[in-house]
Parts: sequence; structure tokens; C-alpha cells
Amino acid sequence: MGEKYHRVYTEDAGGDLKADDTVGQKTINVKVGRNQISSMFEPYPAGGGAPGASSLDKIVRSQLTGHSLNKFLSDNIELWNNAGAAYKRAWYKTGTTNAWQDWDVPGPPVFGLDADKGYWFNIITGHAVKDVVFCGRVSKASRSVPIAVGRNLVGSCFPVSCTLAKSGLVASGFTGHGLNKFLSDNVEFWKNPGAAYERLWYESDVALWRPWNAGDPIRDIAAGDSSWVNVLSTHAAFTWTYPVPPRP
Repeated sequence: MGEKYHRVYTEDAGGDLKADDTVGQKTINVKVGRNQISSMFEPYPAGGGAPGASSLDKIVRSQLTGHSLNKFLSDNIELWNNAGAAYKRAWYKTGTTNAWQDWDVPGPPVFGLDADKGYWFNIITGHAVKDVVFCGRVSKASRSVPIAVGRNLVGSCFPVSCTLAKSGLVASGFTGHGLNKFLSDNVEFWKNPGAAYERLWYESDVALWRPWNAGDPIRDIAAGDSSWVNVLSTHAAFTWTYPVPPRP
């Protein structure tokens, strides 16, 4: 994956330069099929303002393959809505429009590309693999990610990887179990290729992350990853304080 970073400086009244932000660019390879993706930066919204949210037109633009008339012939992006237990979907309309469109009603999507959220980038059969470039500000602080009971599609807003053990999930309220994986909250990573999930649970008695299926790896949270954080109905919602990962 290609990447580059720049420091942005401001000048004070005395003419001295002061380091302000680090902005970055990183490329993610998006394969044919379903891909769990998130922005590894704080996106800046159209028109400026506080970072953290932006439109699909500003961040993704025409980097996926669209279609001039038929949404079913366009690549698409999906956002999971926990409260409604349903997806919101957008497709890219080419031709005179050249803009992302809502899947269900005419007009722009009802969602953008936000920090800390996970998305499905779906490349349909017959379309090319894409190298999608993400740009934005490198987060200076730990992230606060709301985790509800049920299924939460969340992202990593950092351009470096982090182990689950150092991710702050358990310290924030993720509930494991001493013996039974079915009584533990779990995390799922999608595999493409393979079209299957790698699921992990937390064995609390020994303070270790465990693969759900023997032989699966203990996955790190990679830059650009998104994943499901699944909270059992008998457990409590929490806010995930995801610390700035240590640099490799």
C-alpha cells in the first residue's frame, strides 16, 4: 500500500513556525467482492469545519466503477445501521451526474464517510480491482467509538495497525468469558478472498484473545480495516476508547 505524510505548520505573531497537523494519504487495495473498509484518517468535510465526517463524493469520488443508468451495474458502498438492523447503500452514477446516489430514493446518499465507522466496499463481478486512495488528518488523540448491544460495524481511524490486546476494547467494556466462547462478545474480520469471517473472542480467565475456530489467526486491526464488534444481548453497551497505537 502506498502512503505519504506531510506536516502542516502555522506561523505565530512573531514569525515562528509551530507544528499543527499531520495530513496523510494511504492506498487500500479493494478486491472484487465484499471488502470491509474504513478511513484511517479523520476526513475533512466539504466546506471545511471540524474533521470527522465527509461526503462519499469528496473522499471516494469516482475511484470505484459506476454506471450511467443502472444501480445494479455499479459498485456500491454500504453502511450498517445498528438501531434499525439494516444497511444503507449508495451507488455511483456516471454520465452527466458523476456523483454518489442513494440506493433507495433519487438524490445524494443519506450517509457520508465518517471516522471510526466501518463500510462495505462492494466491487461487482466483471469490474476491476481498485486501489482506493484515502486522505485526511492523522488523529492526534484516542478515539471514542460508541458500541451498542448487537452488531456494530466499526473502523480504525489510524494509519497504523494495532493488536486487539492493545486496542482498549476489553478495558472499555467488551465482555469476555472464562470458559465459553458463546458467552463472550466477539469480533469478526471479513476475508476477501475466502468470503468468510475470522471471529475472535476473549477468554477472560487468562486475559487472552482466542480464535473462534481452531487454526484461525489472531488478527491485528490493520490500517483501513473495518470489523464487526458484536455485543451479546445480555451484556451492556459501552464506549470504546481506542488509544493511539504504538508506532511499529
